[in-house]
Amino acid sequence: MFNEKTRLDIGKNDLQFTVCQDKQDNLIYVLAKEATIKRNSFGLFMINLSNLKLIKIIIKSGQDGLFVNISRLWCSFGGFYGYDEETDLIFIKIKEENAVKAFKLDDKLDNFYLDESTKNNLALLTKSQHVSH
Repeated sequence: MFNEKTRLDIGKNDLQFTVCQDKQDNLIYVLAKEATIKRNSFGLFMINLSNLKLIKIIIKSGQDGLFVNISRLWCSFGGFYGYDEETDLIFIKIKEENAVKAFKLDDKLDNFYLDESTKNNLALLTKSQHVSH
C-alpha cells in the first residue's frame, strides 16, 4: 500500500489585491501584488462577468519593452487607468482602443477622479496641487 501526501504550496508571501469593478460594462479588474516592501506585481487581470472569461493584461513600456509596475488602479466604462508611483507614468486604456496610452506626470499623483456619468471626463490631483493648462 502506497500512501503519499500531496501538498499545496501557495507561497510564503501574502498577496495584496486591488479590485476595481466596472458596473457599466460588467467587468472586474484585479491587480495582484506582494504585500512586502518591494510590492512586486503578479499581474493585472480582467474578468468579464458576461462570459466569465479571465484575461491577463500585460503592459510594456518604452523601446526596451519593460514591464509596467502599476501601483494604483481605477476603471470605468470598459476602460482602466493605472499609475506607476516609481516612474510617475499614468496608463489609460479606453474601451474603443486596443492600445494602452502612457502619460508622464510632472508631479506625484495624489488622487484620480472619474466622472461616472460621462466616460471621457477625468481629473488628476497632484501632490503639489499645481494646475497646468
